[in-house]
Amino acid sequence: MSLPSASSLKRAMSCAASMVLPRVQSENEAAAKGNAVHEYLYNCSKMDPAEAMSRVPAEYQELCAAIELDSLPPLSNFKGEVTFAYDVETDTCTVLGENLGRAYDKAAVAVLGRPLKESEIVGTADLAGHDPDAKTVAVLDYKTGRSRLDPAEKNWQLKFLVLAAARAWNAQSGTAQLGFIREGEAPFLPKPAEFTALDLDLIAADLKGLHARYQAARK
Repeated sequence: MSLPSASSLKRAMSCAASMVLPRVQSENEAAAKGNAVHEYLYNCSKMDPAEAMSRVPAEYQELCAAIELDSLPPLSNFKGEVTFAYDVETDTCTVLGENLGRAYDKAAVAVLGRPLKESEIVGTADLAGHDPDAKTVAVLDYKTGRSRLDPAEKNWQLKFLVLAAARAWNAQSGTAQLGFIREGEAPFLPKPAEFTALDLDLIAADLKGLHARYQAARK
């Protein structure tokens, strides 16, 4: 048993008992479509878009071809598919790597020399960057579905990611942004949410409290 990943934090914050119930990873058409878009955008940050498109499964090429890359943040300014492991007990974070899929424990052994600890939460930012001079970070997470989502300033996945990036890269502030990429629509990026050093400390305190509730629920 361990703490949930970043994408499950909203549920965990609402229901601590859910953290100790069995979990099942499932795949469906919506997930496959989202994965294809994420993989395409990651590849666009590493290679020519035409080469990136050639790697997209045929059934999703039309969707990816419709994405207006010029309307997105410059991909060269960010790292893509960055996975963070944040320890709620020590308030520290390590970058496990890029484009790992779900091979978190394997990456932890390679980078940290051990499996993930019970107190570590793992999350992946679609895009993450930092300015070492300004001591600030920026994270962006793309959504391809139409589920109702909390705005970035209240979204636990985004709050975790901006905290994790800040701790990993020794930053004192950051921004978090949602990006919506939906079939038949131009990409939509709401205004980024800004987080001060105090905001980051409060998020860290809430996550530490979540760990305490997890331990109590497990007992």
